[in-house]
Amino acid sequence: MATPSQNRRSVLKTIGGFAAGGTALTALVGSSGAQTNRAQGGGGQPDTPDENGVYDATVDRIVDGLHIVLLIEEGGQVIDQHVLDHEEYPNLEERDQIRVLIRHGNISQILGER
Repeated sequence: MATPSQNRRSVLKTIGGFAAGGTALTALVGSSGAQTNRAQGGGGQPDTPDENGVYDATVDRIVDGLHIVLLIEEGGQVIDQHVLDHEEYPNLEERDQIRVLIRHGNISQILGER
């Protein structure tokens, strides 16, 4: 016959198994839904810009004088964010509106003001 502590241990193991399984199932369903939504076009904005293209960008902020945070825009909506070294682009200031060339997901060139 099982002792009370053995029964309690069995119950706790069972509950723990259900909790872990439920968490894993929730994560699996959530991630597959997001992939399906993107694969089918989902009707929303893309997660990142196309690999190659010219985009509008706004200098959102300059952090500690070291990094420039650019918001990449398409159709008036922010679709991505890039961080550049301020040393490479010392003339950029907050709220500057520029055009950038993106190749393979990275900013390859700043084309000028828009």
